[in-house]
Amino acid sequence: MLCIKERADQILRLLDDTKARMIDDPQTGRLTIGAIPTIALYFLSQILRRFAMDSPNVQIEVVEEPTTSSIKRCADGSVDLALLALPIQADQFHAEMLFREELKVVMAASHPLASRERLSLTDIQNEPFVLLNEAHCLTQDTLSFCTRHTFVPIVTAEIHQLLTVQELVRLGQGISLILEMAARMDHHPERVYRTLISDDDSEGPPMRTVGMGWNTMRFQTKRFQRLLALLRSERELH
Repeated sequence: MLCIKERADQILRLLDDTKARMIDDPQTGRLTIGAIPTIALYFLSQILRRFAMDSPNVQIEVVEEPTTSSIKRCADGSVDLALLALPIQADQFHAEMLFREELKVVMAASHPLASRERLSLTDIQNEPFVLLNEAHCLTQDTLSFCTRHTFVPIVTAEIHQLLTVQELVRLGQGISLILEMAARMDHHPERVYRTLISDDDSEGPPMRTVGMGWNTMRFQTKRFQRLLALLRSERELH
């Protein structure tokens, strides 16, 4: 049986949807996007810039949070659309893939292995790892790749911000795995990015899948549909 608060939340969501249907102006209103932190900085900014050119009066709020939090907020209606790591399984939640990207090894330019373009797990088996904390899907993807190949990384630091991970790597505190889009934007001469393969190269480099999702029970406004169209067009470019 639903508690009083859950029933009240359902009623409020129905009222919000009814209001959205009655006043569905694509040029005004508000959209809230939940995004994993490793997406917001490197991918979402260009989407928002394009959206603002077409709909300058629509307010966009971006909430950086882990995937699980975005899904919960989609369910309660406080987030309209989530950008997250796939796969996802959740009730009344539709998910679409946007793109896949390689996870690159990042190390200090002075590191003895920096001269190689490709590294194997054996090459880095004794290297200390600087990772984001376990709430971040990037760390989960890293550890999953290692587990599939019976490799246990030596984790010496767990950080909250990706930029801090990169800086500690530059200072020689360890190596890490970083998403390719962040690697493309990093031009610091004291950091280098390399491809990682398993020892038998049976799987190829570690990858992650980025997608978008939303609550299927919520009314899709015209401004929401416009944002979806932009994201889908960006998908075609990857």
